[in-house]
Amino acid sequence: MTLFKWNTGFVLMLMMALPLSASAHSLDSKPASIRSVFSEMPDSLLPYLTRNNRLDMLDFMESNMKAEVRNRFDGLSEMTSLKANSLHIQLNDASTVDIILFPVEEPIDSASQIVCILQSFCDRESMLSFYSMTWRQLPLKQYLSIPMESMCAHWDDATQTLTLTADTFSEAVALEEQKAVEKTLIKLGWANKFYNKY
Repeated sequence: MTLFKWNTGFVLMLMMALPLSASAHSLDSKPASIRSVFSEMPDSLLPYLTRNNRLDMLDFMESNMKAEVRNRFDGLSEMTSLKANSLHIQLNDASTVDIILFPVEEPIDSASQIVCILQSFCDRESMLSFYSMTWRQLPLKQYLSIPMESMCAHWDDATQTLTLTADTFSEAVALEEQKAVEKTLIKLGWANKFYNKY
């Protein structure tokens, strides 16, 4: 004896709804942590550190220990800050890197966050790059409208501010050694992209 009969139309509607439900779940899922992003990032984006180096740094920081490791080039690198959505590493005497998670309103690769990598060299020049959570590189101009040439950037997690600094020289005097060095500061906040705060 047949207890029930499947309604063909209902089954088709249910099958069509399943992928949509799965997609909605992925967008509503818990945001990624800086720990998972840092530990799983491709080695090519931070060649100084192996995955084991990165995991050791995280473990040391979470144990309130000095997070210093011997890097791939047999030098010392140290993580000096680990926050909820950012971290800072002194790669060597001359270079640092910040990795920051930023929220975005429009999902990118089914995620509501993107990864920002800020590399600085000798406190004189910085490079900024953005990636999706699947490590697809994103266009820099989409998130930063200011040229980065000859500018040094500093991320302040407490104020959520990116400060760009550039040296400018007065052309009013003839001799090179007499030219006055001036600092140009640009302070940027984040709202789906960087914007000028002041």
